[in-house]
Amino acid sequence: MVVGDLSNQSKAVHDQDAVGERDHFRHVARDEENRGALAGDLADELMQVGLGLDVDADAEIAQYRSYWPCGMQQRLVMEFALEALSRRGEVVRLGPQHVYTGLEGETRIRIARIHASEDVDIRVTPDLEAAIDAMPRTHLTFIVTAYGKPRSKFGLGTDFAQWAREAGLPDHCRLHGLKKAGMRRGAEDGNTAHELMAQSGHKTLVEVQRYTHGADQKRLADQGMAKRRGAQSGNSQVTNLAARSYNPTTLSLPIEK
Repeated sequence: MVVGDLSNQSKAVHDQDAVGERDHFRHVARDEENRGALAGDLADELMQVGLGLDVDADAEIAQYRSYWPCGMQQRLVMEFALEALSRRGEVVRLGPQHVYTGLEGETRIRIARIHASEDVDIRVTPDLEAAIDAMPRTHLTFIVTAYGKPRSKFGLGTDFAQWAREAGLPDHCRLHGLKKAGMRRGAEDGNTAHELMAQSGHKTLVEVQRYTHGADQKRLADQGMAKRRGAQSGNSQVTNLAARSYNPTTLSLPIEK
């Protein structure tokens, strides 16, 4: 009897160990999955070359717009990312229900930001408004698959890379670069860091000041060069005036005796 009890106890301990081991591996697998998703998000954040901060970005944007006209999802995706400063995970969620008319008759859009950013309610730019107005409003989301189903954010990133290639753009062009370009353009238009934060949903100034600092440096450099040109122009006028005033025939020379 005692031997039987010990055997049952040993079996119970073994079963508990097995359950604990399974829970441990589930926990580890969940952590790995979360780390993988975080790494993917981080890589997405760091991908900012094409259509973003490089010197050819504006030309690439114009080329993409020329190839994909309003009325196509390819164009609306680009405008959402560029004009509404949206990540791909936000773009796939946007639908007609998020667009509304404000108190002053302006078109506005509510965007639920991801990655712990603040949700925003922003005025729609003319370029984005034209792209939205040209789209049918038959689904809960603007961006859908060929079967009318919402697209995944992962599929959208792959699709955009293909659309960019079809528009004749280089392989480095990626969707997230458009948000970077929108931030840069806003800063160059004179938006302050706090104004950009209110649009993008960023919670810290550090993230936004990367764009405003570059734009401020460019603006200050232009102002400084304008002053230099003005100074050189003034000096040139003085030099020319002095040259015109100089006439050797009017000089009084000493008369030899």
